[in-house]
Amino acid sequence: MNYVSQKDGKSHIIDFDLFSIILPTDFKYNKIDGIDSFVGEIKNGKSTFIFDYGWYSPSPPMDKESFIKESRKSMDFETLQKFLNQIDLKPYENENGGVNPREITEKIKNLKLHKMSNSISIKNNFKGNCEFYYSLEFEEKEYKVPFCIPEEEQNKFNYYELNIDTIGNYKRTIVLWTDKESPNISSVNFEPINSDLKNELSIGIKSDMGFDKYELKKIFETVILK
Repeated sequence: MNYVSQKDGKSHIIDFDLFSIILPTDFKYNKIDGIDSFVGEIKNGKSTFIFDYGWYSPSPPMDKESFIKESRKSMDFETLQKFLNQIDLKPYENENGGVNPREITEKIKNLKLHKMSNSISIKNNFKGNCEFYYSLEFEEKEYKVPFCIPEEEQNKFNYYELNIDTIGNYKRTIVLWTDKESPNISSVNFEPINSDLKNELSIGIKSDMGFDKYELKKIFETVILK
């Protein structure tokens, strides 16, 4: 790892061979032992950036559009429970009365996510104000299951500003936290587009006493993978 001073005299490149980032000169690298990836901290006493480079680096948060796209593939745990409440589980119980949900989900066919309407909600006696519902086939019967976006995810949609582009062979996601009332949790993530590339990089700010979102965006834009 090397520090390379910049012409402005106020910042330096912190070069880890695998990647680099430009930060003010008071930021220094602090080693952390990782289990299956290269992790570490870069801090100045007020703010801390923590990075994770490896196969299992944290994934970036999603905006609403991306979250819905992922939700089309499968039901989350809470929604699956709503479906299980609609069917007879006795044929799937083991000797201890337990149920393996996977045995049931493997029999689900034609899972589709739809926008909720008042007529669908009333007709199926759905409770609450879920924005979506699933339709599916199970053992030759059709079912409809309401799907509510978890409140935790809704809060993220409100406070995350995502900037997504492509840098070389990587998808770069810069995530800027806009809630000024809580600690900043902005980040940048690099995910390989080419399947031959295995490693991912995540750099997030752990605590922030000195940067606004525009400054953080400029910092994250200096990150280069090698």
